[in-house]
Amino acid sequence: MKPKKMRQKHNNDNWYQQQLEFIDVSLNDIGVIVRKIDTFHNYEISIAYLDGLIDKNLLQRDVIGAILRAAQVPKDIIANDLLSIISLSTASITEVSSSKQLEDQILQGNTILLIETLDKGYSLELKGWPKRTTQEPEIETSVRGAHLGFTEIIGENIALVRRYIKSKSLKEKNYILGTNSKTPIKLLYFQGAARAEVVEEVIARLDTIHLEVIMDSGYIEQLIVDNPYSPFPQAMRTERPDKVAANLLDGKVAILVDGSPTALLLPAPMIGYFQTIDEFSTQWLLGSVLRLIRWIGFFVAMFLPAIYIAIVSKDFSIMPLQLLLIIAESRAGIPYPPLVEALIMEITVEIIREAGIRLPGKIGQTIGIVGAIVIGDAAVKAGIASNIMIIVVAVTTISTFLVPVFELGLAVRFIRFFMMFLGGTFGIIGLSIGGAMVLAHLSMLETCGVPYLEPFAPIKVKEWKDLFIRAPLWTMNGRRPTPSNKRRK
Repeated sequence: MKPKKMRQKHNNDNWYQQQLEFIDVSLNDIGVIVRKIDTFHNYEISIAYLDGLIDKNLLQRDVIGAILRAAQVPKDIIANDLLSIISLSTASITEVSSSKQLEDQILQGNTILLIETLDKGYSLELKGWPKRTTQEPEIETSVRGAHLGFTEIIGENIALVRRYIKSKSLKEKNYILGTNSKTPIKLLYFQGAARAEVVEEVIARLDTIHLEVIMDSGYIEQLIVDNPYSPFPQAMRTERPDKVAANLLDGKVAILVDGSPTALLLPAPMIGYFQTIDEFSTQWLLGSVLRLIRWIGFFVAMFLPAIYIAIVSKDFSIMPLQLLLIIAESRAGIPYPPLVEALIMEITVEIIREAGIRLPGKIGQTIGIVGAIVIGDAAVKAGIASNIMIIVVAVTTISTFLVPVFELGLAVRFIRFFMMFLGGTFGIIGLSIGGAMVLAHLSMLETCGVPYLEPFAPIKVKEWKDLFIRAPLWTMNGRRPTPSNKRRK
């Protein structure tokens, strides 16, 4: 009878056993699974992972399968040979030399490989948690651009960006933020296009972040903006990889957070909130018209109700007599001043809008449209609001949707109420003072050290080609190709 082969003792057994004991004591109650393989050429191998965070098919095929195939080889295989076999089919292998590193890697969703003969372990990237497929963002829809959006997986989001920028000048810097969440974060910038001082400033601000939990890119935004008390957004959010790629090539910095489908773009001057991908995919003249419409919608959404209230309440003498009579007839029977009337209707619209967002897609749209029609008609019949006020509120609400970025639209909605109070109290003079205050505030704002109103203030005439209109691409990026018939002449 052939004697049974005894497993030999090794000098590194102590470290190996310490890690197994650490897992059993400290991580046993969070769902960590440990699988041992003790028939491998006189030394034991253990695999530890958090249940539900790894792809078990990859684990079985690339790790356990490799170990079992190597075990069938007659000669003894040392640990380095085994690692070489596993590395051929595993995306990433990182050394783990302490219990703290082991814990962090397991909580990140990686698989730990412990070999009895070694005084260190290895982290294998075999992540496989549930995820959704890429789809077009619901808020940032595009007619002529790509129909792809970010997901909650940071690795996939980086791949989507690199699909547009195939250059080694696209640099990455990795962070792990959140003492409890340990959220992976990536900083992207295009070397040669991004300003060095902006990149250094963003890095310095990220280094100062100390939070227990980071669940979304919005957490980062609130901590790195220059003026957190301003209603205007100072970091642009987007779910479009093509928009991120275009802004990186334009010299901006992008921040991507694992678990969030939204990227942050810095610096974010005000002009950037009125630019869309569709403009650059359309003939320049038509693209310029679209941008001008958005600028007009921005001012209408902010000032139209306030102008109406100011004229009707205080400065009706500047209005043509015929129009004044029409407004007076429309307001006959309204028991309160225009300011109160406008506040009632604006608050009602905001309630309907928020209700439509929280409800499922088609139901929310239906309730929003039907609710606005029914409530508006009932308000006029009940003498709560005039016909003209309904028109003003409707045009204002539609104009708000012309602002392409949701955060800037929120700022416009907030400032609109401030302007309404000034118009109802002080008339046109109050509106002039309010407009000057908003302009002064915007002039003082900075985004990562860059003026918020750049290139309008400070004045940079050369950059006005992409301000209120979108100039032809060949005037901004390069020479226009000469048609073949002109070359022949």
